Amino acid sequence: MVATALGVGRLEALLSTLSFIATLPSREKSTLEATLAKLGVDELLICGMMTQNCVTHTAISKSAEKYRVAILSDCCTTVNEMLHLIALHAVSTRVRLAESGAVL
Repeated sequence: MVATALGVGRLEALLSTLSFIATLPSREKSTLEATLAKLGVDELLICGMMTQNCVTHTAISKSAEKYRVAILSDCCTTVNEMLHLIALHAVSTRVRLAESGAVL
């Protein structure tokens, strides 16, 4: 079960993050930062579709600077493998890359 693997606090943070990502255009209205602070979150594990866009830009965003950030490279994808690998290589100088099995 996801709650057991992540722990309740991490699961709540993950759900809040997913909610935040779904509402990126209205980010000013998001309560994500307050929710993460309330939960004591200091690390973001980022994954998603379109590695070269949403994933990398979220990882290097101004909002992410106060957290330890890692991209779960095996939990991301895009339209083809080459573009995925190029995007990960480009961001690897600024953000830690990790495999999900090593951090979850």
